[in-house]
Amino acid sequence: MNFNMKIIEEFLHYRLPEILQSPLESVPWHVHNRCELCDFYQYCRKEAEESNSVSLVPYLSVSGRKYMREAEWDHKTSINSLSELEAFLDKKEADDILSN
Repeated sequence: MNFNMKIIEEFLHYRLPEILQSPLESVPWHVHNRCELCDFYQYCRKEAEESNSVSLVPYLSVSGRKYMREAEWDHKTSINSLSELEAFLDKKEADDILSN
């Protein structure tokens, strides 16, 4: 129980204030299979569909989504939408063809 309390205290003390003070658009989120049990799933799913989010990629893990958002891709842009992912993959494929 002591271990769980430390995790909760850490979240409440450090992470939650950061989340609450950030603009809503900048708070990282990801819709994945566990979300289907949540009462807010339909809202989040709709947001993912409207924004064409990479969260719609089946079986994309939370850490995979975080990597796509935070990795230093070309020009230090993040990959948040399916169209951004497609453009990145098209560019990568073109770069691979040119380098061979």
